[in-house]
Amino acid sequence: MPIIRHVFTALRIITKPSVLVPNLAVKSVANINFANLREAGYEGVVIDRDNCLTKPRQDVLVPSLKDAWSSCLESFPPSRVLIVSNSAGTSKDASFLQAEALTRNLGVPVMLHEAPKPWVKRPPTPSAEGVSTDTKPVQPRKVPTPRLVVIGDRLSTDIVLGARLPKSFSIWTTQVWEEESAGVRIVRLVEGSVLSAVKGWRGWRRKRRGLEPEGEPKEFVIDVPVAPQPEKKSMVEFCPISSSK
Repeated sequence: MPIIRHVFTALRIITKPSVLVPNLAVKSVANINFANLREAGYEGVVIDRDNCLTKPRQDVLVPSLKDAWSSCLESFPPSRVLIVSNSAGTSKDASFLQAEALTRNLGVPVMLHEAPKPWVKRPPTPSAEGVSTDTKPVQPRKVPTPRLVVIGDRLSTDIVLGARLPKSFSIWTTQVWEEESAGVRIVRLVEGSVLSAVKGWRGWRRKRRGLEPEGEPKEFVIDVPVAPQPEKKSMVEFCPISSSK
């Protein structure tokens, strides 16, 4: 049940708030250096749809992200890139029409799953052999845990999912492509407040121990402006760029 899952998520964050802290925060997918991530040994990409690749509830790539998406697919083959959305590919997606449209338009698979992020029953594992889904039977076998890049715009879903995946590198995109409902804005505000508190406590602890402040892995960042779309309202940025874990 959705309410129970929300309770589990809240309890997870309360008992271990560090699960909200991404390894890297950028404004947009356009600011991610996918080539350097591949060279660093990461084997696949798990990425959200809404506000990461498309506008909310749409199935086409935001035009200004065309170069970034091409860079992603040049660095990681399409079989190693997986879209995991809490709308497309779920029970909200009648006959999985949204998932089919996304795969057709973006050229990568969409995970079919019943439980929403971050509580997908079996964590997504894009690989050279294909993509795991909650609905696809898998033969039991021992395989190495892949090093994945997990990208999303929501701390309590995408970044917490990244925390569940061993060896993953989570990237938080802080800008959205359209204004959102008051409820979503409130949730984002709460998420950002918890993140700021956790980072402040970490910074205080490091300073007390005489350690340098945590730095960002700048080798994975491309410092380019994100081109706004002429037909949309101005972008909304809810929280400041944060540093790495």
